[in-house]
Amino acid sequence: MKKINFSGLLFIFFLSSGLAACKDGVSVKPDANQNAPQEHQQKKRGKPSASVSLENSEPFYMDVPGIVTLDLRLITALSTGTMEVVASAGEGLELLSGDLHKFSLAPDATYTLPLRFSAKEAGRFYINLAISIENAGARENRSISAIVQVGPPLAQALRKAAPQMQDEVETDVIDMPAQESVRPSE
Repeated sequence: MKKINFSGLLFIFFLSSGLAACKDGVSVKPDANQNAPQEHQQKKRGKPSASVSLENSEPFYMDVPGIVTLDLRLITALSTGTMEVVASAGEGLELLSGDLHKFSLAPDATYTLPLRFSAKEAGRFYINLAISIENAGARENRSISAIVQVGPPLAQALRKAAPQMQDEVETDVIDMPAQESVRPSE
């Protein structure tokens, strides 16, 4: 007489019960905790940074080196929360005004940063802004740079300095006939 393996039978019973339950579409009751309303947060796609930008991203021009006050204007689509901006001057500029600015966000608002700085020489320089926005318990950060052009841009200065040189370069081109031959690849 053969002995029946009890644990093997038990395994087969549970396996067949599980497969039958999947086939019949058995539903599972949710926990009591699952009935409580949950806050759903949609994942953001794209660059993970604060949604803030300069209102005008064009360079700011200064005719000659010196001290100037510049009003940078920031815009954001957010209407609640707070925004902190830390301004710093890049190489070639010296920031003379305060570097920390705080704002309470409001709908359709523009946020002005009055920055006073000094430029000692002509060239292209940058004002760097480290922006932090806190909204609904979440903090987002972004870095933006504003361009400051002191004196004429280099390309414009070169065009004014040597217009006759440009004409000479264009007339110095000599067209020459060319002959080509094609060899089959080996």
